[in-house]
Amino acid sequence: MYANAVDMTRAVVDTLFPGVSAAWLWQGFMDELPVVHVSSRGGTQGFVDRSDLVEVAVYAANPLSGGEPGQGALDIAEQLYTRLLEGPHYTDAGVVDMVRVERTPTLNAYTGSVDVASFSIFVVHRELSDD
Repeated sequence: MYANAVDMTRAVVDTLFPGVSAAWLWQGFMDELPVVHVSSRGGTQGFVDRSDLVEVAVYAANPLSGGEPGQGALDIAEQLYTRLLEGPHYTDAGVVDMVRVERTPTLNAYTGSVDVASFSIFVVHRELSDD
């Protein structure tokens, strides 16, 4: 059995990010910005490890619309991206052996006052032990 790549990624994000991280976005989530949405896009499995494609999207107030300087969506995404690449990461959800880049952080407008910055990573992890 393999650990959940979304849960492991969120566990790392939660140690770095004072906002809310979520596997699902909910109605009204924009009232609680910044929010990090972590989702899985499938992956591949080898003989020893598994590589899951994980999408990380950061929703934050647009700095021109009252957001904090240095706390825009791209700023937060770059910080999380850099930290995630520094693995391995030992979490309660499992061990992330390595993180590989699929797509670097990119900024897009979401609404007039909210930006979203996202990146994609491969989360490489081994099968959970029975201990």
